[in-house]
Amino acid sequence: MVNPYKVYVFNKYGISLEPTSSSSTSPMTFTSTEHARNDDAKFLGYGTAGFRAHADLLDSFIPYRVGIVACLRSIYHKSATIGVMITASHNPPQDNGVKIIEPDGSMLVESWEGLARDLANTPDSDLDEKIKQISSEHKLELDHPCCVYIGYDTRATSVKFAKAVEAGVSKFKNGKSKNWGLCTTPLVHYYVACDSSRNDEVPYGVCSEAGYYNKLGKAFEKLIELTGNGSSGQKVLVDCANGIGSKMLAKFDKTLKNSYFEGINDGSSGELNSLCGADFVKVKQNFPAGECFQEPNRRFAVFDGDADRIMYFWSENGTFKLLDGDKLASLLSKQISAWLREAGLKVNLGVVQTAYANGASSNFLREACGEEALACAKTGVKHVHHKALDYDIGVYFEANGHGTIIFKESVKKQIRASGHEKLINFVDLVNETVGDALSIMLAIEICLLENNWSIADWSNMYTELPSRLCKVTVADRTAIKTFDEERQVCAPAELQPAINEKVKQVKKGRSFVRPSGTEDAVRVYAEAETREACDELATEIAKLVHQLGGGEGEFPEKLF
Repeated sequence: MVNPYKVYVFNKYGISLEPTSSSSTSPMTFTSTEHARNDDAKFLGYGTAGFRAHADLLDSFIPYRVGIVACLRSIYHKSATIGVMITASHNPPQDNGVKIIEPDGSMLVESWEGLARDLANTPDSDLDEKIKQISSEHKLELDHPCCVYIGYDTRATSVKFAKAVEAGVSKFKNGKSKNWGLCTTPLVHYYVACDSSRNDEVPYGVCSEAGYYNKLGKAFEKLIELTGNGSSGQKVLVDCANGIGSKMLAKFDKTLKNSYFEGINDGSSGELNSLCGADFVKVKQNFPAGECFQEPNRRFAVFDGDADRIMYFWSENGTFKLLDGDKLASLLSKQISAWLREAGLKVNLGVVQTAYANGASSNFLREACGEEALACAKTGVKHVHHKALDYDIGVYFEANGHGTIIFKESVKKQIRASGHEKLINFVDLVNETVGDALSIMLAIEICLLENNWSIADWSNMYTELPSRLCKVTVADRTAIKTFDEERQVCAPAELQPAINEKVKQVKKGRSFVRPSGTEDAVRVYAEAETREACDELATEIAKLVHQLGGGEGEFPEKLF
């Protein structure tokens, strides 16, 4: 029974922030025999993907310490809810990862990435002192209430990692956590954003899975009605990478008045990200596993393992055709521009790309949105997301299909005041916090309906230059250093001049290399006027990286 004379403390969604019954006045200690860090544990860095590696390397001590960092961040934000997502996205199933989500649904700020790295790599014997030091530097009261939301994907180690995060949170006297269980990455971002905006004039949404489906579903069905074109009547088949996206898609589709989507590679038989998924089709430039994907002139969507990336593809007379992040950005930007003109709204629309963007897409966007609307950022969603915030409406997509659209609050008010129903509902259709495969797929479907376009019409919006993406395994990726938003190499010093010479010899040639953020490898990108010239250029650049960048093993006789 509730004591009427006691003051109860809750966060925005009713999670009690009162001390647990096990709390005491004794000093908090954070070492754990169950989640101890081995003395010979490999040093791990925190990047765009958080901590990501083979699950055995992360062990349970990494998610345990991430739970601690999340609580420190929550205390820093005066008890605001922090998110933790457990996933390795497009990596193979033996890998896993842990990343932290800010109260507004964005990724952990860069200034705290180093803090997370340092705390994760601190020996157990120094852990308490390290946390004491952090709390002193950031003026944190460790007994202040803190709250963490946790979600995880379908990997075998995810449940174990989630429990380790909970164990880290439980070390705080007033630490509380909510484990949402199986989730896509964008769903956890949505939950956290909903919590932080609950008292806003227009909250981001209802903090539940049903609330997420309802927000997207209502906007989607209203926009179908507003286009006046109806649906094509043919379901969109979605390669779900044998990941969590298949469960989400099936649940969402059942909430709609009509069934529009069907998940393929749903995890019932295949292995996560094996011969399927967004990374597979992008790198291999080929159809994923499944005979259905060979059907000509039919549009197919493809998610990655945690459903925060999406692309489309189709078969043109048996030839694989991919519509990647560049085509997503182009179609969405074109449609938003048209609706803004209809509504009579003059806002600053920007489109942010990375060096991986196809040159043809950049030319298209310059013509469609103006030279001033086009911007380039370093590879990594945190960089393009940050750049997109410079605009009233920022559209950002990496070529790999990771991206979304951000609307400033002032612009949302203008859109609501304009009465333009399509724009009003389109804002609700977009998950602004992070790339969201489901949300973006719905937005693309609406844009195609609005223009009465087939997959071929969209594909022919502009003709992409043939491109290749490959990687070269190296002894130390940190030896490769870049500048100019990662489009040029400054170390080793002789590498960039050698790349320039190779590129000069190829018509419409372009190439750049950059170190991977998750493994000891260097990514090589190349494009040219023809497929043959492109493949040859990519091979030559990869050879240069292998020779001058500390390549490991023998260079393969044939790359493609």
